[in-house]
Amino acid sequence: ADLTNANLKLGNLGEAFLKAACLNDANLTEVLAIGTNFTTAQMSGTCLEAWNIDHTTILDNVESKYIYLLEEPKPETDDRERRPSSRYFQKGDFTKLFQEVLNTVDLIFRDGVDAKAFMSSFKQVQVENQGIPMKIQSMENKGDGVVVIRIDVPPETEKEKIHRDFIETYNENVRVLDEKYQKKLQEIKRQINQNIQESERKYQIELAESERKHQIELAEIKKQNARSEEQKNHMMSLVNHIFQKSTSSNYLVTLNFEAGNFETGFPVIRANIWSDSHPLPISFRGNLTPKLEIPQLYQDWREKYEQLTELHSHLGLLPRIKMKKEQTTNFSKKDIEKKAQKIISQIRELEKEWRSLLNNWLNDPNFNRIEKELRTRFNPSDKVRLIIQSEDILIQRIPWHLWNFFSDYKFAETAIGLPEAKRVEKFNIARGTIRILAIFGDDKGINIEADKQYLSSLSSEVEVISLVEPSRQKLDEKLWDEKGWDIICFSGHSQSKADGSTGCFYLGNETKMTIEELEQSLTTAISKGLQLAIFNSCDGLGLARQLARLHIPAIIVMREQGPDIVTHKFLQDFLELFASGKSLYISVRQAREKLQVIEDKFPGASWLPVICQNSAEIPPSWESLQIFHSNFEGGLTKLLSSIETEKFTHLTSKQKSLLQHYYELTNLSELSKHETEQMEKILERAESDDLLNYWIEKIDRLVYENLGLFTEEKLDYYEKQKTRGKEFFVD
Repeated sequence: ADLTNANLKLGNLGEAFLKAACLNDANLTEVLAIGTNFTTAQMSGTCLEAWNIDHTTILDNVESKYIYLLEEPKPETDDRERRPSSRYFQKGDFTKLFQEVLNTVDLIFRDGVDAKAFMSSFKQVQVENQGIPMKIQSMENKGDGVVVIRIDVPPETEKEKIHRDFIETYNENVRVLDEKYQKKLQEIKRQINQNIQESERKYQIELAESERKHQIELAEIKKQNARSEEQKNHMMSLVNHIFQKSTSSNYLVTLNFEAGNFETGFPVIRANIWSDSHPLPISFRGNLTPKLEIPQLYQDWREKYEQLTELHSHLGLLPRIKMKKEQTTNFSKKDIEKKAQKIISQIRELEKEWRSLLNNWLNDPNFNRIEKELRTRFNPSDKVRLIIQSEDILIQRIPWHLWNFFSDYKFAETAIGLPEAKRVEKFNIARGTIRILAIFGDDKGINIEADKQYLSSLSSEVEVISLVEPSRQKLDEKLWDEKGWDIICFSGHSQSKADGSTGCFYLGNETKMTIEELEQSLTTAISKGLQLAIFNSCDGLGLARQLARLHIPAIIVMREQGPDIVTHKFLQDFLELFASGKSLYISVRQAREKLQVIEDKFPGASWLPVICQNSAEIPPSWESLQIFHSNFEGGLTKLLSSIETEKFTHLTSKQKSLLQHYYELTNLSELSKHETEQMEKILERAESDDLLNYWIEKIDRLVYENLGLFTEEKLDYYEKQKTRGKEFFVD
């Protein structure tokens, strides 16, 4: 029969006689071929997927080059499981291939196979069919969850029964295992729920315990806060007292005239600005054109000023400068006063010229950029120290305060200085109080009693040692004093050379002294802490320049000659302002401006005082001198108990330094921005450090006592705090 390409799928060919039939490329998928005779049949390209044959099926001498075990290719492939996979069957290969199939039971699982259920089923079927040897031949994954397992059995075995037993047993085992699994799953869920409930119960217990502890801690914190509220109020009262002080910025400006003169101009003027918040300066440059009118104007002004001084001498108003031998005059007092008034008017006109000429010169674009830079960086409330550095004596004689810049900056003041500045290493000498060496020299024709009386009135606050017309040896001996000096104040006659290079002062009995003659003793005094030299005498620029070369921090002199009343008033006003806590520069400016009230008779009086500043040193203040000499530890230990004193002595140097710094800051009358930040850092640290806060409170009490702010209320507060020491100092 020719059945080429025939589709016999699912057909029943049982016991059919198909000897020598042509079945090439036929489809025998799932055909029943039990007892069928295929002897010498042709079966090349035939599909034999899942055909049903057994040992009664005859396959002798079947001719086949290849066959397919799948009707349709595997998904997304063209693989139909060709046998052989390549080339062709050799003679007898087809029969051998399916002879093995005849000796197996094929178990097909379409949803995968449960290995545990299968092995259990295999053992059960073996037991139920004890006479039939069985073994697993192969296990093949066909894809899409289809697994084929072949069991070897003898040819005469009733395969259908074995197959049926296997499937039934397997399905039952799967069901039993699933029930066990579900029970176990339920048990696991129950256990999980039980664990969750137990964990929740423990969590609630722990939460309740934590809340209880939190409430205890909160109650303790509230208790501590209540106890420390009074401490905070006390500290805030002190902080408010401190921070009510000015916190404006402090600046140092130097204008260094590096070369030049009024005839050729000043080609290089280097400006440097230092702020209290940064150690390094800002630098820029400018220059000034020649201005011969300025030397001429100075000569005209000085000539008139000397004429007025001479007329004043005839009226008994002598300057603190050695005058030439008195000359007689035939003019009456009224005539002299009339002439003096005329010269005063002329001087006033020259003063107007000074203001106009100076500002026109400084408005030059090449210098004006310096002023613009200053105005850009400063606020009107800032404190500015402006030092004019030059070797040119006329630059130092110019009334720089007439510069319009100073009209807009009320807390700025000018000073003069040399281009070179140096800081002298000083010995730390404890003096206990501020020491002033008051030197009263030759008083011929002048009244220095007022200076004596005022300096003597300071003795309750400072130690004032007076030398009245001392000899050279006595003055030199005092300058070498082991305790050293903070301030030297000279009242008497003095004068300088015309070029301002040197100067001298008179001790009495025609004894003339120069700075050179006292160089060693003055140098020693500076190394022992001499901060300020005041020459309340006339024409002191030469003295200032010589002292500046010894690198004393600050000097105050009179630029020109001046009546005795001017120098006396300036000294008293300056010391009152300086001792009240104002800075050196502000004290000089305000004392100088207070001289304007007598300029109706003494024109230019407010021009005379000038600071000569060493730019490498910080100018002294009354507070800094007091703090430097205050016995911080001695004053504090007086307030401590014996155990507190012992504990204080065992503080580290770093801890003591921090407390000393806090003490110094609280004693300052005004704080810079940098000092304010330092104070804030210390107080912030004290908030989290009870021991530091404890010592700060002790310092606060000392400060209150020193400032005279100790009231009955504060006394009660500190009495209550005595017991606090036990918290820190119990052995």
